[in-house]
Amino acid sequence: MKFKVKRNPILVCIIVFLIVFPFFLLYQGEPAAPLIFPFLIAAFLAHALFNSYFVIADQKLKIVFGLIRKEIFIRDMKEVHYSMNPLSSPAWTFKRLKIVYTGSFTSSRPAYSKFALVSLPKDEKRFFRELTMINPGISTPI
Repeated sequence: MKFKVKRNPILVCIIVFLIVFPFFLLYQGEPAAPLIFPFLIAAFLAHALFNSYFVIADQKLKIVFGLIRKEIFIRDMKEVHYSMNPLSSPAWTFKRLKIVYTGSFTSSRPAYSKFALVSLPKDEKRFFRELTMINPGISTPI
């Protein structure tokens, strides 16, 4: 099941400005060579703006934020709760989800807790319901 992410209109406006700004500089007659880095950032942001979502399939949560992709086994999740730290990770909202799960280096090492900070899905209740149907032990805010 695929879930789109929520997008804060203020963040979207800032990103659209950052995408258009290098083109504006090029139009103003700036040399093209120093604009390579801003064009690369603009391309990454544009791709992330239109290609950010969650997929719950095959007992996994697949998180996609542009070119950044992460998979978490739902059975390894301990809790999902809200986080208000805007500096913690790339996301399209100021309010984010913190997903706490277990991981291990190898079979000889003990498990440890890891976490992922991600944007909110548009349909939060359905998202939490889908996760708890697969792993009823997950602590969720709803």
